Amino acid sequence: MKFLKQILPRKLKIILKKIFWFGNRYYCNVCRSHLRFLHASGVKSNLFAELEIIGGGYSQHDNCPVCLSGKRQRLLFMYLEKTGVFTKKNYHVLHIAPEEAFTHVFQSCAETRRRSHFAGSHFLEDGENL
Repeated sequence: MKFLKQILPRKLKIILKKIFWFGNRYYCNVCRSHLRFLHASGVKSNLFAELEIIGGGYSQHDNCPVCLSGKRQRLLFMYLEKTGVFTKKNYHVLHIAPEEAFTHVFQSCAETRRRSHFAGSHFLEDGENL
């Protein structure tokens, strides 16, 4: 199985995941998948409740099995769609901590339209590449 993961192209892997996880219960707006299941994420601990930490802890239905985006990434993506960032021309995005799903979306937008996407993780600490 590991060998197949290495030799299959990324786009084919995504198509196969969409077919395997297809359903009508959930929808991921990042990869545009209709899903029957979302993966759980987080840590089961009473500490989050004791210290009243909001957003921490275990979440039963959180991560998309296709693009691995979580609730927060899907919410941010919805905000970016509603504000029209993906439809505007000639814009530049500096993405400081790029999630894998967002990186691919911004790169595809940059290729199809005149846009720039700079992942902050590619710059040196002293800002030499800026």
